[in-house]
Formats: sequence, structure tokens, C-alpha cells
Amino acid sequence: GKRQFGAVLMKQADTAVLVVSAMNSTTTRIPVSVKTRIGIDDFDTIEYLFRFIERLRNEAGCRKFVIHARKCVLGGLLTPAQNRIVPPLNYPRVYKLCHRFPDCSFVLNGGVPGLQAAKNICFGSLAPPYNKPMTMQNKEPIGNVIHDSGSNRCSILEPSGHCQEKIIDERSTNDNHENEQHQHAVPCSLCKASNGSCTAPPLLAPDNLTGCMLGRAAMDNPSMFWDVDRYFYGESVNPCRNRKEALEKYCQYLEKIYPRRCCDRDDDIITVRIPAPAVTTIGSGGCPTCQEFYGPPSSSLSHTPSSLSLNKNGTIKAKISSKVIDRSLKPILGLFFGLPKSKKFRRECDKLSRNAAVRNCGPGYIIRKAMQCMPEDILSQDFIRTEHLDDHAMTVHVAPIMQ
Repeated sequence: GKRQFGAVLMKQADTAVLVVSAMNSTTTRIPVSVKTRIGIDDFDTIEYLFRFIERLRNEAGCRKFVIHARKCVLGGLLTPAQNRIVPPLNYPRVYKLCHRFPDCSFVLNGGVPGLQAAKNICFGSLAPPYNKPMTMQNKEPIGNVIHDSGSNRCSILEPSGHCQEKIIDERSTNDNHENEQHQHAVPCSLCKASNGSCTAPPLLAPDNLTGCMLGRAAMDNPSMFWDVDRYFYGESVNPCRNRKEALEKYCQYLEKIYPRRCCDRDDDIITVRIPAPAVTTIGSGGCPTCQEFYGPPSSSLSHTPSSLSLNKNGTIKAKISSKVIDRSLKPILGLFFGLPKSKKFRRECDKLSRNAAVRNCGPGYIIRKAMQCMPEDILSQDFIRTEHLDDHAMTVHVAPIMQ
């Protein structure tokens, strides 16, 4: 029926089971996953959530779940934007799901502000930042903890530099998990969030907590991901050192998947998605608009782009969809979060994206042009390692308690 989609399906488990079953029956290559909240309106108990997940697992064959660790409030009481920040987060409920359904995998979503929090959630606050068996030869301190996954032995580094060892076996881990649930609950007095959220990471993450999802934080501050290879996955280096290098690589990527359309005469073919349509390019180099980046126009391109591609009313014919431009720019609009002139970069991207005279030069050109409004010292300023970031570098999506 009308508006019967999204979170409301938590109230309609029969329909949810039918939808997921139908998807599983028609696909064999891609596993079907379900993204859901932990509750909806008054259907907000752990028992109700257990039954909902159990039906999707047993009757629909779903084994992968992305859990947004908030309830959803419908009935017009909250706007969609408020529903993303006002209901309190309840991470312990996600951990309980992991322990209740060990044959399913779970991804936690909601309010994860950055890589430090993501690492603690995915690997546990007592675990190393990536899952690699550790030996006596390669054992290294992570923060103030040395963890040997082979023997389940943790060594806590004291301020003096001495180690105090303790054994964490399966039984004590379960005990710790239970103790955490008694200490951390919603509303949570320990986490001290303004709306009662509980965002405590597990001591050792359940094996089937396979990841976490960063949504709003990734949009607001995408530059945090410069360090994901090293800090989160344990690689020795990251691919980029500063925003200039990251934008250059991104432009090269965009120029490959969304080639420029300013130098072809295929006016009836529109680029709207990947893969981009095959067109016949006239000569080499750029057009008079984009030649500063792609070289001067070839002799075969003797006309301006506007004379090549005009609508009947005299306006320039757009051969690259505005949706292509918008979705290409969206991931990098917050790249200068917390730095001077970040708003100027966003405004320049917006202005260029609306300029019909440059759209056919492609999203790669638009970003290269927008970069010119930023001072070189900001573009080339080295990223800061995750462990050296202060609280001001994190976006927090938590709202005060509703009155």
C-alpha cells in the first residue's frame, strides 16, 4: 500500500518476509541483506527484535543484517532528519543480536563519528585494530593493550611500562559481555550522551559483528578515510598524504568513468550512469573551456562547444546528466571539514555544477576548477593521523532528549 516501505515494515513482518524471500529466490550471485532499526514506535523490546530477525533468517533465508541502533518514531512526531539523531542509540542491543544469532553476520550503523570509534566497535576496545593472528615475534602494543589472538591473552600496559597480564577465555568474555549489559543501558549514565544514548564498544567484538557503517559522518568529513588503510586495516601506508593528492586521484577516476562530452557531436546521447555511452570524440585535447587541464583543442575542433551542441532555443545542450554531476561531487563536498575556506570550496562546486557552459566538460573538470579557489597550503596540508585527532575533528550526530 501507500508509504508501506522502509522502517514501517518492522510492524509488518509477514510482508518483510515475503519481500526478502522473493529477492532471495531471484538472485544467486549477490547475497541479500536487510537493513533495519532496532525498534519502531512502541514495538521497541529486545524480544520483538529477536522475533523479527528470527523470521527473516528462518523464513526468508537472510543471513546478513545492517542494524541501525536506534528505534524509529513514526506518525509525524519526528521528521526524517530528526529520526536520524533524536532517538537514543543502543549499541548493546546490537551486540545481543550477535550473541543470539551466531550463524548470521551483523553490521552496526548509527552515530559512529570516526575511525577510532569504528575500530573499537568492530574489533573491541581490548583488541588490535585488525584481525591478524599475533605471535611472540610480531606482537605489538595497540594503544595501551597488547593482544595475542592465538592465546586470548591480553597484556595491559601500565604507566610505568610494565605489563599486567590477564587471560580472557570464552567464559570470561561472555561474563564481560553480560557485565557490560548491566552497566550500559538506555538511558546510559556511563556514556553521558545528552539523549541517553549508549555507544559503548564491546571489550572483544563478537566474531559475527563484521563491520560498522558510517553514513552522515562520512558525508560531513570524508577526509577521515585517508587513514583507513593504515589505522583500520593494518596496512603500512595510505595511498594519499593530502587533499590535493586525493582529489587528483578522484578526478582521474571520474575522467575514466564519466568522460568529457564537450568534444563530440553525439548530441542525442546523454551520459546518465555507469558505464558511460560510447561516443566519437573529435580530435584530441580539450575544448576552449577545459583546455587548461586537457591541452589545447585540436585543429579538427574549430568551433566552440556551444555551436556544436545547441538546443532549438539557443541554450547549450547538456550531454551529461545533472545527476551524474551531483553524485560525483557529493562525496567530496566536505573534504575540507574543519579547515579555512571549506565553505568556499562547497560554494564553488555548487556554482560550477549549475553552469551549463561547463557541464559537458565533465565532473572531473568541475572539481579541478573548484580546486583553484583553495590556497595551495591548504590543498597540500598533510592529513592528520587518526590517533592524533582531537574531538573537534569529529562530527557527532546526537540530539538532546525530547521534551
